[in-house]
Amino acid sequence: MTFNLYKTMGTSASKEVEGVWYSPWGPVSDGKPGFKLARAGGANKNYEQAVAQGIKPYNKMINIGMKTQDKETMELLRKITMDAFVRFCVKGWENIVDSEEQTQPFSVENVRKLFEDLPMVFDDLFNFASDHTNYQDRDVELESKN
Repeated sequence: MTFNLYKTMGTSASKEVEGVWYSPWGPVSDGKPGFKLARAGGANKNYEQAVAQGIKPYNKMINIGMKTQDKETMELLRKITMDAFVRFCVKGWENIVDSEEQTQPFSVENVRKLFEDLPMVFDDLFNFASDHTNYQDRDVELESKN
């Protein structure tokens, strides 16, 4: 019997580009927040190109800073990555409210504000979108941390 790496490790290019729904707080149908996320990488070439273009003017600084784990360099990389993620990975959301409990419509500006206000939300969503297994040719149901 053979082991097919393509079936085990392969992903769906359409899921990587169009996105899959993710809600780490519980089902969206129960009013929990949910995000439609394209993959941060893989077939999502717009994301990869945006990161590459964002980094390009800072290549020398980044190469030096990465060796020393320079705080300024790490913050710059996070900013570039977050900007590309906001523009090319977050495709939609449901049940998002602001600190005043007002429902927020999906927009790039509102996503950016949410991530700036709650950077740990960005971290969680980025980790999900970076994991190729979330974009495989299988039914991806809403993920839930219970």
